[in-house]
Amino acid sequence: MNTPKSQQTPKSNFDLIIHHIKDNPDGSCVVEFDVTPELIQYYKLHTGKKRYSKKGLSNFVLNLLTKN
Repeated sequence: MNTPKSQQTPKSNFDLIIHHIKDNPDGSCVVEFDVTPELIQYYKLHTGKKRYSKKGLSNFVLNLLTKN
């Protein structure tokens, strides 16, 4: 059975370029990365949002990095 195109998860086609990772004393870290047009497009397609925000995109990338 075919899944309708609107319900399919888009495939990732972007590079995530990480420039710097800073460890914090509490065990967390700050990750500095490039925001490319391809990453923004993938974010919007995957979340269904029309626009991106810094916080929303940051949480999205965090989920991508912490996924298996």
